[in-house]
Amino acid sequence: MPADPRPVVELLAGSPEILLTTHEKPDPDAIGSLLALALALEALGKKVQAACADPVPQRVSFLPTSDRVTCQPRPAAVGVIVDAGEPSRLGALKEALMQCPRIAVIDHHPKPRYTGDAEYLDDTAAAAALLVRDVIRELGAKLTAEMATCLFCGLNGDTGNFAYQNTDEQALRTAADLVAAGANPYEINQHSAAQFSLPAMHLQGRGLGATRTRSEGRLVYSVLRDSDFHETGALEEDTEGIVDLLKGVAGGEVYVLFKQAGEGKWRVSFRSKRLPVGEVARELGGGGHAVAAGCELFGSEESVRERVLERLEELLREGR
Repeated sequence: MPADPRPVVELLAGSPEILLTTHEKPDPDAIGSLLALALALEALGKKVQAACADPVPQRVSFLPTSDRVTCQPRPAAVGVIVDAGEPSRLGALKEALMQCPRIAVIDHHPKPRYTGDAEYLDDTAAAAALLVRDVIRELGAKLTAEMATCLFCGLNGDTGNFAYQNTDEQALRTAADLVAAGANPYEINQHSAAQFSLPAMHLQGRGLGATRTRSEGRLVYSVLRDSDFHETGALEEDTEGIVDLLKGVAGGEVYVLFKQAGEGKWRVSFRSKRLPVGEVARELGGGGHAVAAGCELFGSEESVRERVLERLEELLREGR
């Protein structure tokens, strides 16, 4: 049965106060979807909080009303999880969300998922922005240029500038509709994708310089340590896109970036052109999509690296 936005729409339409949340370490789809929905609900007279456990990344801070996102929200009559399947992905916001009497979920990630009072879930959607666009339409809110800009940024981010495998007819048709409504693709890309700080560029150089391969070149990986961040002055958000640069290595099929996030703590990003690395990420306590996922692990660099790479070599041998 096709996913249906109406249960979420009915819950939102009947509530005067709403808390919108999204996942920690937000990407353009998370922030763009969050802001677009907040704007639409406010246009309908709702009192809305837009919240995230982490600050809005610099590269999407140009989005309309991005300065409204709070890290310290209050519970509301209805809480909404946007672009995440379960409260655990909200980080420090989980407690505030769970205090809301009723909860809705809007998400496009595979399981595991949280069962709220209403859900609009579709893991075939290229971005949460597509689902939020449906919700806005069903709510009867007029799609403004500001909303369209936020949604286009989210859709653009999760499709890799419309170059990833998930770029389908729905994504392209919706992108055209958003442009017609006032989104400017050139300006959005100039802000969100085409510009990097000097520290971010230096960090990219570190990541590319540390690239190694295994399994006859089919498994490509790199490691960024605390020292790389300290010496370049880069932030964790500056790692965005580095794992995708590894996909430029000829002969590669699976790509991994290990990012140290403190003593014994590692964040791991997975990419693949066809193999279900998302399954591996979920086995390791993380999540994401079939060919783009991530997880967080604890241990020494060598133990974490070997645990992940050995499991990915198994995936390559299975060839599925």
